[in-house]
Amino acid sequence: MEYEEDNLSKLNEKYYTKIIDKDFIGNDICLLKFSNKIIVITLAPSHPLIISDSKIKNIDFQISKKVNRLKNKVSGKGKKGAQVIKLNSLLCTIETEENIYKIYPACEGKLIEINENLITNPDLLLQKPDKEGYIAIILPKLE
Repeated sequence: MEYEEDNLSKLNEKYYTKIIDKDFIGNDICLLKFSNKIIVITLAPSHPLIISDSKIKNIDFQISKKVNRLKNKVSGKGKKGAQVIKLNSLLCTIETEENIYKIYPACEGKLIEINENLITNPDLLLQKPDKEGYIAIILPKLE
């Protein structure tokens, strides 16, 4: 599922439920849960990166030698080819001058999309975390 920048900037909070997850120390994540069950993952306002307002040097979606979140190719109604995401699955690392932050999803499901705009404009994470600065879109496991 792809969103154009214009669509994301017009998102109204009445269309989703905002859930802040503070389970991982120093990795506060905000889940925007839509009525169609899609979850958009962003940084919570309480995340240390947002609070510190540090300059982001790099965002890396290369998780291991074999896993690159940017190479996630999804097709069809069943989201065939999507990478399976667990609670402890690393989504990306964000590097600043002072720290390296490991970002985890705080939910399980299939990775539908990674926000590739963060590669060229990482400051979107700080400037518009609830809109164009989202990290990933996940279709959660239905239980």
